[in-house]
Amino acid sequence: MGNGKKRHSILRYRFLFPAFIILFLEVFVFNLPFWESLSSSSAAKTPNITASAGFQGSAGDYHVADAKRAYIQVNLQSPQSIKNIHLDATADDHAYGQPRATLFVSPLVRDDGSVDRYVNLGTAHVMRKIHVTQFLRIHPSGNVHSLRLKFPNLKKGDRLRILSLQINVLRPFSFSFLRVTALLFFCYVVILFLPSSGIYRWRLSLIEHRQKALLVAFIVIQIAIILVVSQLTFPGRAFAKPYMSPDGAFINDDNQYNHLADAIIAGRPWLDLHVPDWLQNLQNPYDTSVRTHYAHLTGEQSYWDYAFFKGKYYSYFGVLPALLTFVPWKILTGHDLRNDAAVVLFAVGFLVTAIYFLYRLYKRFFPNSSFGLFLLSCIFLVNSSGLLTLLYSPKIYSIPILAALMFSLLGLGIWIGARTDDHLSKRSLFLGSLFVAATLACRPQFVLTALLALPLFWQEIKDGWFFGVHGLKNMLCAVSPFLAVGSGVMAYNWIRFGSVADFGVTYNLTGFDVAHRSTSLIRIPWGIWMYLFQPINYGPNYPFILALKPIKGFLGQIIMEPFFGGLFAFVPITLIVFCIYGFRTQLRRRGVFGVSVLALGLAVMTIGMDTILGGLSPRYGADFTWLFLMVSIIMYTTYIEGTEETGKKRMMATSIVMTLIAMGVVLGYMNLFSDGRYSDMSSTNPLIYRYIESWLLFLQ
Repeated sequence: MGNGKKRHSILRYRFLFPAFIILFLEVFVFNLPFWESLSSSSAAKTPNITASAGFQGSAGDYHVADAKRAYIQVNLQSPQSIKNIHLDATADDHAYGQPRATLFVSPLVRDDGSVDRYVNLGTAHVMRKIHVTQFLRIHPSGNVHSLRLKFPNLKKGDRLRILSLQINVLRPFSFSFLRVTALLFFCYVVILFLPSSGIYRWRLSLIEHRQKALLVAFIVIQIAIILVVSQLTFPGRAFAKPYMSPDGAFINDDNQYNHLADAIIAGRPWLDLHVPDWLQNLQNPYDTSVRTHYAHLTGEQSYWDYAFFKGKYYSYFGVLPALLTFVPWKILTGHDLRNDAAVVLFAVGFLVTAIYFLYRLYKRFFPNSSFGLFLLSCIFLVNSSGLLTLLYSPKIYSIPILAALMFSLLGLGIWIGARTDDHLSKRSLFLGSLFVAATLACRPQFVLTALLALPLFWQEIKDGWFFGVHGLKNMLCAVSPFLAVGSGVMAYNWIRFGSVADFGVTYNLTGFDVAHRSTSLIRIPWGIWMYLFQPINYGPNYPFILALKPIKGFLGQIIMEPFFGGLFAFVPITLIVFCIYGFRTQLRRRGVFGVSVLALGLAVMTIGMDTILGGLSPRYGADFTWLFLMVSIIMYTTYIEGTEETGKKRMMATSIVMTLIAMGVVLGYMNLFSDGRYSDMSSTNPLIYRYIESWLLFLQ
């Protein structure tokens, strides 16, 4: 009887109570404008409107003649209280010959607080497809004497059609099932990982059906998220055909891996793309301004972000992803493989290998750890690793990084499980080395992962398991894959560029001269600050996270793509790495101190390399973020597992870790909506962007 009451209590407070709270918020908080409009809707009116001299036309159908002087005058008979405006309108963009997805509307009023001049009350965003956005809740000072509506995003030549305009209308009640579902999902995930949850009492063993069921559920949900995020910006439009850069000087062709697949199948290293005569004759073809000049002069454009060497185009991206996906797909189907499909494939591969890596890590170094902590770490590693950034813009740049991430974690996971009782598995040594070595043919800087073998096998090295007659086989299994893959990559480089160490990056035709760029080491401190320590630039309005301004203190050139903040700001749990010296005793006891220290060193080294070679880009964060995350997982697991089996200390530690991880995951997803990023959602997918914004209209 007692157990039945206890289960009923858990059901009530952990499942029914959150549902009740969220339903209450949905009905009374998110629909606050509806309840407010009940008191004013009896005075609903449809006033006459007139257009200013900035518009041409009549009867609600206007063309913009002068954008600065264009506004709609709402004719009020007398000063009156106005609580809201219902505006049903559309606008056509004359430059693109299609409707504007979003109409910006700024109400200007003369009210009791400002009788002699108009006050701009702000700007709202109206979409016909999202009905609730048509209701503008305004807050004038007392009665409104005069009302105007301006449209900041209209340009000269655009067309505005006002289908309906009313004031003080009954705002419709809006129940958003998606909002309720999203909030319920978030609440139940948090409840699942509360320190008092039973999953922290399950010893990690994927033989158990309940553990397998939860892990499978996580994988299915994460794959669904991968698919959704990869399509948020409708990437298929970019892959349909080549398109010109905004200045018309360059050809953007996002199917570079397909061109490489054609070259591989044809048995040649160069890409079969047209090279303008003027490009072949330039003394320095890597000068962007010169290429721009000749493109405009001759009408023949060069390709953007392709390697150019001795009169032919090449791909400087790692060849292995093409061999694994694009080439087989083209041979089997005769068609190109879309980049976003390849990104999804490698993202799913990363998801699976991340889980495998963490399982091996926990089983070897934390054998008594809980399933709850393991699953929490899986969510953390997958969602805070930079995966979301790579998925959001699923172009060729994401593919080699995801492939290298996948192979690195797979190789490390196999290495971690290589020791069984009193011997090393030669098969595991070989496969682990093979996968880590494969990163050379994806994204070469990931091959530094191989150095982690030293602390992982330090005891075996000390015991002579890799030396002498008996250790020779172990040494061959560990080293031979690197020799084989390295030889293949060097041969490939030699065939293309006449140098075994030349991957072609310096021949890239991009926005600056890579071949002659400065390599000042002063860039590195700036890169470390931006990639790690830079605070997030928050704003009070949706989408809340703003792009940072370019660096001005460095008197040189630091290439900077839209950037939003450093790792420690976006993933606050990673600040735990600064406590590594204080954890040294516990980490040494578990055999992970050397791995942790070296991983942090490799991460900082990678930041320096990326800053010098590429500059500042959010997607480059995936090169090193996983190392910080791995060390963070090792450290917080060491701390939690080192506390008492039960008690407040362990629960408090788990609470802090869970909260900080949740903050990082939420910030990562919020960042997807940030304005200013490449292919920002406000322009590529305004329906989703404005729909999420409409959830916050109760604050209008």
